[in-house]
Parts: sequence; C-alpha cells; structure tokens
Amino acid sequence: MPIFETKVLLGTLKTDTERNIGLVNHNFLNLDTKTLNWKSNPEKWSIAECLEHLNIYSNFYLDAIETAIEQGKKMQSENQTQFSSGWLGNYFAESMKVRADGSLKTKMKALKDYNPANSDLDATLVLKDFLANQQKTLALLAAAETINLGKLRVPTSITRFVSMKLGDAFRFVIYHNTRHIIQASNVLKDFKKASI
Repeated sequence: MPIFETKVLLGTLKTDTERNIGLVNHNFLNLDTKTLNWKSNPEKWSIAECLEHLNIYSNFYLDAIETAIEQGKKMQSENQTQFSSGWLGNYFAESMKVRADGSLKTKMKALKDYNPANSDLDATLVLKDFLANQQKTLALLAAAETINLGKLRVPTSITRFVSMKLGDAFRFVIYHNTRHIIQASNVLKDFKKASI
C-alpha cells in the first residue's frame, strides 16, 4: 500500500480542492439555468446533475470526516508524519482517479441513492451548495493537520459496517470531486459544440 508524507498529501488535496473551486467559478458560475441543466441525451448527466451528485456525497462524507476529526482531537494521539493507506481505502481512492490526460481510469455506475439524474434541480442552489461544501473540505483538511490520519476511521457510503482510514476518505472524496468536475466540463464542451 502507498505511504504518503502527511503534510504533502494534505497539501496536494488542498491544491486539488482549490483547483476544483477555481474551475467551477470560472466555467460554470456565470452560466444560465438552461445551460446548467442541458444534456446531450436523456441518459447523460447535465452540469447541475454532476455537481448535485458531488453534493449528495459531500453531505455524507464531510459529516463523517468531521466526526472522525472531532474524535481524533479527543484521543490526543501523536500526529504521524507519514500516512499509510489501507487496502480498501486505497482501492476506493484509486478507482476515482483520472489520468493525466483527463480520461477515467475506471468507469462506474452511480449508486441509486447518489444518482441525481432527471431531478428537478435548482442549478443556482446546486452551485452554491457545491462551493460551500468545498470550503468545508478546505477547513477539514486544515483541521486534519494535527490529527493521525491512519488511526481514525470513516464509514463508507455503501454501508456503515465498512470503513476506511481518514486519509483515504479525504483522497476518495477529493479524487471523486475532480472526476465529476471533469465530467461537467466535458458536458459544457458538448453544449458549445451543439450550439454552433
């Protein structure tokens, strides 16, 4: 399993989150509702649906991560300079990663409860919630700097009986965000092509 320098890992995840915020602000914030809800066909997601999918995951994981951090503060365990990924958490995190060219390593179908397809979405509210969740992610990354990322566990959205290390939970959530920001950016490219 990979071993990370804790400071480097948290710094990289912070940079990834800030980049995702920047992409959403630059690419999507000034779009009208029609564009945000546009899709190339009924089977695909719109920009708003991509971001709402991330909001649904954030509602679960950010609360779970915050709970783990609060437990870590009470434990007063020594801060580790290195984080050793767990096999399951590493599998989940790596399955979300995108290649350097922006293509997906693995394709997967969203779980039913996390699939916002064909929802009646208020796109403006979706964007606002997404950006608020990213600010919360940055705050949690900062709070985790003094926490042992390997000792604390975060339940998975699949079942609370399966958990991953806190460091892997951060990796999973932020890689997952990047994955769907790229997806939303591709939807915008398709919209522009269709509008020509």
